[in-house]
Amino acid sequence: MSGFEFLVDVVGINEEGTHCHPYKQTVRGQKEKFSYSFEAHNRGFIPATAEELIALIEGGRFDDAGKIRMLPLDSEGTKKNGAMRVAYYKGQTLPYKAQKPIASRQETSFQYWWVNHRTTHLDEYRGGHIWSPKKNRNGARNQSYTNLTLVRPGDVVFSYADGLIKAVGVAAGFHREAPIPESHGQAADYWDKLGWIVPVEWTRLHHPISPKLHLEVIAHLLPKKYSPIQKNGAGNQVSYLSSISQALGAAVLDLIANRNLEVLSTVRGLITSSSVKLEKLKSRLPVEELRKVTPEYIWEAVQVILQGASPEGYRPSVDYDLLVDDGVRLAPKQVFGLAATAAFGKDIKPFNFTGGVGTVCFEMLEAAGYRIVPKGLLVESVGIPVGAEDEEWAEGQVKLVYHLKRERSPGLSRAKKASFIKQHGRLFCEECGVDPIGTYGDFGMACIEVHHEVIQVADMGNGHKTKLNQLRCLCANCHRIVHHRLKMRLLDSAMDSQTQGDPISETVAR
Repeated sequence: MSGFEFLVDVVGINEEGTHCHPYKQTVRGQKEKFSYSFEAHNRGFIPATAEELIALIEGGRFDDAGKIRMLPLDSEGTKKNGAMRVAYYKGQTLPYKAQKPIASRQETSFQYWWVNHRTTHLDEYRGGHIWSPKKNRNGARNQSYTNLTLVRPGDVVFSYADGLIKAVGVAAGFHREAPIPESHGQAADYWDKLGWIVPVEWTRLHHPISPKLHLEVIAHLLPKKYSPIQKNGAGNQVSYLSSISQALGAAVLDLIANRNLEVLSTVRGLITSSSVKLEKLKSRLPVEELRKVTPEYIWEAVQVILQGASPEGYRPSVDYDLLVDDGVRLAPKQVFGLAATAAFGKDIKPFNFTGGVGTVCFEMLEAAGYRIVPKGLLVESVGIPVGAEDEEWAEGQVKLVYHLKRERSPGLSRAKKASFIKQHGRLFCEECGVDPIGTYGDFGMACIEVHHEVIQVADMGNGHKTKLNQLRCLCANCHRIVHHRLKMRLLDSAMDSQTQGDPISETVAR
């Protein structure tokens, strides 16, 4: 780690009540030694690495005031080391309750922010967001840019431009990385192309508020550091997004309501809806967990839904369909939700994950061998390829053709392979034992194919549903041999029928 980095997973509260990330500070005179703090005045910390700090947080090493002592794990207690109050870790509120009251998210449902955006405010109203680069153009860290990563759904944002508070907004989501909006025009010439964006639902004020006319109300509430305006009421244009206290935020909101009464009810409604949204966002499963929904779970979920099951709480698809065998269309979120329920052994609801293009849900469904198409799109039916030899000897044998196509179904094949690897730790031929992956690496995966084994084709009824334990993993050579044996058995069976007076088809006799 270098110079002035910060820990994005940790959100703390400094002595002024401002939320911010811990910064890395080099300890003077000690090579490669550093400590983490929130502000420059928090000096005297004993050197601690990021790993040590996170271990202290995850271990619940808080003092009576709810603070983490910046002390390496292999050191003994000392009064010289500083402490930091941690509000959030990885987006989650920590379980402790500070004994000393402090204006933080633990006591309030939302945070107040003040954005200075004279040149871009109209673009950001229309776009429904705020945007900033990640750092100054010279590469230096800028707290007012970093603040975008601290905004949470339901937070209130005051818009200041041209000496006036012209709008009030409510954050509609968390920050994400995004290129500079095209609408920012000339501003793009002196800002980095990549930055942070936060969605905001803006409400324009019919009667903008001038801070200069209300200094007697707000001047004494301005933060000592990173203040959005100066003591004389003029804007502090070096600060883009500033965190302000609950007292200042409430005072500004009162000033707005005095001349824009209708805005207050609008803002309260947005805060409430965003708070509900935040609770749902908190229940979202982490990406690394969603990736545990592997092909065998997805394939089993498809089979269950095809048999008539309807996952509770899931609605029919709106924008996209999942294509399965014979062109049947299923709702992608229903399939993934049912698969996740089986994978995690608990009931997974629609609000526990998101669907749509670019989500892990769609990524895993497609990785399992299924195609996702826009709803209503006419898709030409494409038969699953059957080899020339198989096609010749299976011609006229309806059940056998169905069997061969099912064996080559990507969803079934990938589900069986994933299940086999989970059971055996690797993929190999169950007939001859060859391990093509060991020889060819990942390319060897294509050498292993899936074959119906337990239930023979002749015994498959129209409503038969294959189970993964009825399949075998075979190398391509052994699979051809097994099919040849099956062909010979069918021919023998046909000849026996002919000797008993049953007609034999010309196709089978070939």
